Amino acid sequence: MCFSALYYVQISRVIFAATLTDAISFGSGDPPVTSEWLKEQGHLNIQVVPADEHDRQVVISLFERYIHKFGKL
Repeated sequence: MCFSALYYVQISRVIFAATLTDAISFGSGDPPVTSEWLKEQGHLNIQVVPADEHDRQVVISLFERYIHKFGKL
């Protein structure tokens, strides 16, 4: 769904901080499908770039705060 939105609004580059493994470890219910697989299936020309470790830790902290407040993702 997110990749479809990126395609339709013509975004060509995405920087992500949390990995799929990070999200799953916090209980994400999303299917374990990688962005690379989605790009290949849709023949999408979207560059997916990991952020640095500091930004990853910021997102991990947000996951932890969210779970503390709401109990799950």
